Amino acid sequence: MLEIRRASADEVQDKVDISNFDLNNTLFILEKGNVLGYASFEIKDFYGQLIKLEVEEELLKDGLMRSVINAMDFQGIEYFVAEKDENEGIYKMIGFKDVESDNIFDLEEGRYIYMVVKELFEHKCQGCQH
Repeated sequence: MLEIRRASADEVQDKVDISNFDLNNTLFILEKGNVLGYASFEIKDFYGQLIKLEVEEELLKDGLMRSVINAMDFQGIEYFVAEKDENEGIYKMIGFKDVESDNIFDLEEGRYIYMVVKELFEHKCQGCQH
């Protein structure tokens, strides 16, 4: 059975290099003891920021990102930020927007994208056909 959840060091230490991120702020995709991917994030003052997304299958990336954003909602975090990378299309399909100049995050314009966490639950994703 496929699971998206936090994991203990014992569950993942031989499968993923966990030395560079906080397991409390990492969600893993697990299936039958195998790690299929993970997303690590950091909580700043009033927003969360994606640190690393490592998943091969596109569909799993979408589900993992939605799970991370859901975790932000449970923690009362209003915004979630990611640096633009090869996954930008998936982020935008979920509802991320470009960070503009004079943004509340004090981040470089054009380099980052963000979303209002509550918007994930209020609207269908931009890629949904139904």
